[in-house]
Amino acid sequence: MRIISLGFLLLTIEYIICVLLFSIEFFFKHDSQLNLGHAIRGATEVNSLRLIFYFPPWCFFMYYIYDKIRFKNVLIKLALINTGLYILLSFIFTLIFSLGSVFAFSFFYDLVVATFVSPFILYTIPNIKNWYAQI
Repeated sequence: MRIISLGFLLLTIEYIICVLLFSIEFFFKHDSQLNLGHAIRGATEVNSLRLIFYFPPWCFFMYYIYDKIRFKNVLIKLALINTGLYILLSFIFTLIFSLGSVFAFSFFYDLVVATFVSPFILYTIPNIKNWYAQI
C-alpha cells in the first residue's frame, strides 16, 4: 500500500514539474508567449497516459526491486529507481506498441527530469521524511 501511495505522490509532483517545464519550453519555442493553459493540457495528457499505462507496472517492479537495491541515501535510490523504471518502461512500450521512438519526443526528456527530481521535492514536504524511512 505504501508503494501505491508513494507512486501517486510522485506522479502528482511530476505533474507539477511537467506543467512548469512545458510552460518554459512553450515560452522559448513560441516567441516568448507564456501559455499556461497549453502547458496544463499537455501535462495532463502525458501524465494521464502515464497513470494508465506506466503506473501498474511501476508498482509491480517497485514492489519487487526496491528492497533488493542497496544505497545509503534513500533519496538517490528512489530517484534512480524511479527514473530507471520510467526509461525501461518507455523502451518496453515502444517495442510493444511500435510507437516509433518515444525517445525522439521532447516531452520524454521533460519527464525524465521530472521523474528524477520528484523524490527530492517530495522529501521537502513535512512528515514525508519519517514516511520515507518506513518504505
